[in-house]
Amino acid sequence: MKNITKKMFLLLLIVFTTNSNIFAQKELTVASSKITFKIKNAGVYVNGSFGGLVATIKFDEKDLKKSSISAVVDANSVNTENKSRDNHLRKDDYFDVAKYPTIKMETTEIVRSQSGNFIGYFDITMKDKTKKRVVVPFTFKNNVFTGKLTLDRRDYGVGGNSVIMGDEVVLTLEVTVK
Repeated sequence: MKNITKKMFLLLLIVFTTNSNIFAQKELTVASSKITFKIKNAGVYVNGSFGGLVATIKFDEKDLKKSSISAVVDANSVNTENKSRDNHLRKDDYFDVAKYPTIKMETTEIVRSQSGNFIGYFDITMKDKTKKRVVVPFTFKNNVFTGKLTLDRRDYGVGGNSVIMGDEVVLTLEVTVK
């Protein structure tokens, strides 16, 4: 009997140590990303984008409590298709990329919405200012996360007290994973 117990223990030990990743949350890899924004400036919408997204994504639709998203974007990658404006946006009164090279967002919680999609609650940090639990509704279909959110640029000290620039920035995120 002692021998059988010992063999069962060894068998279980082998199964759990060689297949420990079957219980781990699957980490997804970013295949491509598209981050765009629009903001009103002097009554006209200015469109732009960011590149350089690096993310750690653990996502399981069936176990959202163990799911998480942590992402960093290169603030220097700001692109509005106008070099002069882009260089101005990199300066200290806007993104101050020399001092704050990244924009960060990290989930504190992911839940399913009433529509069956998802809501991420993110802490978003820009220029060393963090806004907690920013609501980001998103979908996940065919390995693509798509979300849209509105931020107040003043919460992050971006653009100072400009009276000709709108306060609300609309961000659209599309991240393909594999």
